[in-house]
Amino acid sequence: MNGTEMKTVATPKERHHKTYWNQIPELLDRETLQFLLDTDFTIQNIADRLGCSRSNVVSAMKAHGLTKRTLIIPESMKKKLRI
Repeated sequence: MNGTEMKTVATPKERHHKTYWNQIPELLDRETLQFLLDTDFTIQNIADRLGCSRSNVVSAMKAHGLTKRTLIIPESMKKKLRI
């Protein structure tokens, strides 16, 4: 995968609900998981895309030592943006 292409992934119906994260090729591959996290997919969106549970994605992240980047907005900017 060259960073701009996504592999074709299974639909939710193609995966069993009692699947462990290490049975999902996209979660076994650290680079693929990092790509999904970096493209601003939420953890739930990644789970939906891969046809697995959110906890599968979180478990894979922990196993690979990955975190979801979060944006911290300073209070002054929140006031300007009215958030």
